[in-house]
Amino acid sequence: MSLISLENDGLIAIEDENTTWVQVTALDEQTLPIHGWVNIKDNAQAHIKRRSPWHWPGFDTIEEKATVGELSDKIGKNKVAKLDLADYTPAMRALHQILTGTLIYSTQRKKDLPPPTFTDRDLKEGLRRSWTAELIGHLLVKYESEWYADEALSKWNEVDELFEEEKQQQKALIEAGLDKLGITEPYLRDFALEVVDEAHKHVKSNWKIEKEQRIKPSLWWKQVAQAQAQNPTANTEANTPKLSNLSADGKAWFIHPVAMMDSFQEEKIDIIVFYIYLDGRIQKYIPSFIKDENQNKYRYVIVDGQDKKHKVCDLEYIRIKEKVRKAFNPNQPKTFYKTKSPSDIASDVNDEDTKYRIIYANGEIAEWGKHDRYYNVKSKNPNSWRVFGVNNNEVELLRMPDSLNKQYGNLNIEYNFHNSKRRYANPGLFAAMLGSIAVYNKTVTTTGSAFQWGSCFPSVLHINGMAIDFEYKSKNNQGGYYSHSSQQYQDDLAFLNAMRLFFDKIRVGEHSHFKEFRQLSGVVDGGSLHNSHFHADFSLTKIEEIKE
Repeated sequence: MSLISLENDGLIAIEDENTTWVQVTALDEQTLPIHGWVNIKDNAQAHIKRRSPWHWPGFDTIEEKATVGELSDKIGKNKVAKLDLADYTPAMRALHQILTGTLIYSTQRKKDLPPPTFTDRDLKEGLRRSWTAELIGHLLVKYESEWYADEALSKWNEVDELFEEEKQQQKALIEAGLDKLGITEPYLRDFALEVVDEAHKHVKSNWKIEKEQRIKPSLWWKQVAQAQAQNPTANTEANTPKLSNLSADGKAWFIHPVAMMDSFQEEKIDIIVFYIYLDGRIQKYIPSFIKDENQNKYRYVIVDGQDKKHKVCDLEYIRIKEKVRKAFNPNQPKTFYKTKSPSDIASDVNDEDTKYRIIYANGEIAEWGKHDRYYNVKSKNPNSWRVFGVNNNEVELLRMPDSLNKQYGNLNIEYNFHNSKRRYANPGLFAAMLGSIAVYNKTVTTTGSAFQWGSCFPSVLHINGMAIDFEYKSKNNQGGYYSHSSQQYQDDLAFLNAMRLFFDKIRVGEHSHFKEFRQLSGVVDGGSLHNSHFHADFSLTKIEEIKE
């Protein structure tokens, strides 16, 4: 929760001597901004906690190797034509993930703006919102200082080469706009393009002055680093640590000072934590005290080979009635199942293969849509129904992040969803998924687990979010497979072995391509339905529970 201001009288209401109300802005569960009033007296409202924007710990380290010219080039192109994520630099990827994760709703719901990117508008909006600024403040970036450069200003001169490219891009946009407006007169078109030439001539002139009169006089780093190397500081106190010299290459870690000071506070675990080890162990640590705001949250921490802990994320979980298999009715019309009471909810949906859903008041779910095994476009009723019953038990589900891209030194945790809205999973399964990706150390693509009700049409194997699918890398775009000597096949084998550490069972296809996979322990023939993807089944017995 973020206080808008304690200085603006218009946002403060004083009820009496001991009661002051302040208008605040917060986020709801969909990260949409909500507004309201809170009593700022300590403990006046049990669900309200006062925090600074930098209260929550957790830092991401990024080593940015792109030059000033490369960054300027990519960001410039991003304004004109959207880059692929693969073309982003490490710092751009981290910032992109923060902006899209925290601003996606607000920007799309205002004036139909496009998704957030590296524009002044989106960056300013991000810094105005404390929950976004908090994440940006926790980025530790290693980069070459702007106070370091050679006498010729080589790295800054790289920007010069971008002006002509940018000018041509702008001219192309203007010409396209003139074409759209039907303006064909040469003198009008020439005038518009001449304005661009004049504007860029002015920009280049200002840039030259900027380099000579502002950048060059501020280059002190190299001089100080050379002086330190020639005149090392001698320590006279035995217990005083030796001061480190500035790096000779001008590279340093750039750290937000307020965010870093918070990190020196002693860590107190007040949330249930999944510790995920690279040898396949998953420990669920339950502290003796859990903060109110963490009552329905889990923290996920990767423990690397040196026993260093790396926080991945905190996620909220929900409890639902446990789903069980009840009925499957292939090739039936949409009207085959109907609501039974006014409390039942039936609706058309577009959840990939699922096209219609009935949520019954007792918790049962009926889903109708395309099932590959029974789908026939020539059939009068090509679609199928699957019904998920309920019992008296409760299970936990959480919504997996739409994507992750975390780097901890040489450890990478990166995944994306593809063609799936089944983005809910058992919390323990998500820990196994993170562990598998960390061991694999490359990007994976998942096609999901379950829906938020624990249903999983067209499958029944993903019920209650206890299984998840991943695309093969060795399956090519033509429907065949890359050879066993290919890098794609080796990648699939490496990821399969990583999953075997954390999951109870992995299903692969019946195709001969997977013959060697099926000979491994814990790997079974999943039939033709799994010729396109891995299917990993999780068991709660994989989790070691530790109570404080």
